[in-house]
Amino acid sequence: SLLTEDGATGACSPLASPLSSSRSLQHHLPCALGRSASCLASLRPQLLSWELDCSTRSQEELVRLAYDVFMVSGVVQELELAEPGLSLFLSAVAGHYHAHVPYHNFAHAVQVLHTVWMILEHSSARCVLSAGEELVLMIAAICHDVDHDGFTNSYHTSSHSQLAQRYNDKSVQENHHCALTFQLLRTNGNLLGRFSERAEWQAARRLLVDAILSTDMHGHFALTQELQKHGPVFSPDIEADRALLVRAILHAADISNPLRPWPGALAGAERVHAEFQHQAAQERQQELPVAPHMEASDPAVWARMEVEFIDYVVGPYWGRLSQFFPALQQPLQQMYDNRAKFMAMAQPGPPPSASADDSSSSSPSALTFFTGSGRRPRSRGEPQHQQQGLLSSLCEQPAGVASAVDGRGRRCEGSSDDASSSDHAAGSSPADDATAGNCAEQPGKCTA
Repeated sequence: SLLTEDGATGACSPLASPLSSSRSLQHHLPCALGRSASCLASLRPQLLSWELDCSTRSQEELVRLAYDVFMVSGVVQELELAEPGLSLFLSAVAGHYHAHVPYHNFAHAVQVLHTVWMILEHSSARCVLSAGEELVLMIAAICHDVDHDGFTNSYHTSSHSQLAQRYNDKSVQENHHCALTFQLLRTNGNLLGRFSERAEWQAARRLLVDAILSTDMHGHFALTQELQKHGPVFSPDIEADRALLVRAILHAADISNPLRPWPGALAGAERVHAEFQHQAAQERQQELPVAPHMEASDPAVWARMEVEFIDYVVGPYWGRLSQFFPALQQPLQQMYDNRAKFMAMAQPGPPPSASADDSSSSSPSALTFFTGSGRRPRSRGEPQHQQQGLLSSLCEQPAGVASAVDGRGRRCEGSSDDASSSDHAAGSSPADDATAGNCAEQPGKCTA
């Protein structure tokens, strides 16, 4: 549902949803979520952690968390954006995610937004992008699955849904997310209004559209190949480099569930497969083709699928990204640990618990690709064109790594690609699990 602001009360009222006319959402949040400068400063250490988990937070807490990430990033201040407009926009976006969808919901969107920000903070990537490009990337992150109904593009195409007909069976969901994102931007806060020149607006729109479309798993191997062929450094003076980096970071964040701490990675995998099973049930009811992996209810079976997803999709992609930005090795190591646990689940014997200790984890050198009977896995429910040449070992030594450039010197201060950096070492400031949105603007009371 499109949400508009009530001028008298500041509440958000629903209009008809472009996906489901029967939806009627009311998101009761104040349109002003302002934080003091001191509160934002105290929040930064809590937010700067790979362990932050969005899945257990309420809708209101998630809106507050998304707002805090935007504010702590500095783009709002640097571009002089109106904070009430940001609040209104995030509240409207939240109202367009379906809470009943197990995985592709607002918690996932905020997790992706946070991961994007973490990648920028822990690498020299933010030195390459301008403030405007970083804003577009963050908007794309929070909106990349807006109004997702829990079904894959394949389902929409097979069922000849209204969306599939509208977008001619091509990146059905992603095209819908793009279109709705611009509707929300126009009617809630106008965050892109600072791009007043026609050329600036067109560049921002093109970047935002390309970023969201890059989250279609159908294009994963093509994007991986682009990164494989790219030189060791992204230049802030080359527009194509900056555009590729925006797409690469958003896609990396979108498929980053296997890099989360084990409890979150396991819970995320369970939600993904619950979504698959629901789709399979609908397909059987409508007498549509059902892919066998969509009905995997046995944990041992879908754990094996997670191992394949890591080996063929996430691992090579994040492995290449970490060659550009070595500071990303820490979450990559967590992926190796999670792979070992998923493999244990797929083997006979008791499965690892969500609180299992990481001491039994595998090392990067122990990583091997599971090939099964020689088939390539589908990527999370989407059919893929096979590109065998793209499989590469994560243990391959990088030919070179990117160093922090000062072309955007105003944005480079404090950034580092040194995995041992004391300023940005993930885990140096563990995430605060306190309820979000409880900032009373009192010393010591500001929580993420």
